[in-house]
Amino acid sequence: MTHLYDLAESIYARGDRRVLFLRAAREPDGNRTHRLFEAAPLPTSYGEDLYRQTFGARPEATLRSA
Repeated sequence: MTHLYDLAESIYARGDRRVLFLRAAREPDGNRTHRLFEAAPLPTSYGEDLYRQTFGARPEATLRSA
């Protein structure tokens, strides 16, 4: 969870209809569809996806092999 989630969640909790929160759609396997839909903020940025794409492994697996 990041400080940006805390900010987004606090704004979302106010219920101000002038603010629109969009989320990128994801398929069950994690692939992105590049479609946006209205939804509440999530506490994740999917940083593990980027890590796996860059290094080819989950962060925990990399730590165990070190």
